Amino acid sequence: MSIQSRKEKDRQKIKKLIYDAAIEIMITEGYEKLSIRKIAQKIDYSPTLIYNYYKNKGEILDQIFMNIYQEVLLEVVPQVESNHMLKFDVQFQILVSTFIEAILKHAEIFKLLLQSNYNVFLAEKNDAVFQINRFIRHGQNAGEFGPVNDSAAEVIIITLIGLVSSILNANDNSPEQQDKLIMDYCDLLITGIKIK
Repeated sequence: MSIQSRKEKDRQKIKKLIYDAAIEIMITEGYEKLSIRKIAQKIDYSPTLIYNYYKNKGEILDQIFMNIYQEVLLEVVPQVESNHMLKFDVQFQILVSTFIEAILKHAEIFKLLLQSNYNVFLAEKNDAVFQINRFIRHGQNAGEFGPVNDSAAEVIIITLIGLVSSILNANDNSPEQQDKLIMDYCDLLITGIKIK
């Protein structure tokens, strides 16, 4: 192994230590308690070293939330693409179910995302908005969906995030109740955009 690749490996190792420590602090102490100093104490390095890897706490949060967002998309996008021949209401149900299941795998970090008001799922020009807009356009081209306003994809994401939040905070987290909520949500949205 070359000196260059060893240095890069060490760099990635320290970066992961910082990243993991930040997540652990947020989960155990709360989002608002995260600081560079606390991360440094947790990994037994100086705060100065952390600044060699991240400009500030915000950059660490950006990476954490963006990684979760990317992991969710890695599960959702293939489902959208592999089920494009099904009826649109079935496709939408699969999309929503996959989105929720992917987020629930990272429930603790998603809760932190909600607390932080950092909305990576609604960031301008992101893939989630693009995928939903594409789904709506396909439905319109197939003659199944009527016209919708320009913010339809954002509204769907906002309500979907609300649904996930409700599932995460529900006392009754039975699979049956969760499936019923997802079905009711999908039916309501599809009814709203379907051609009457």
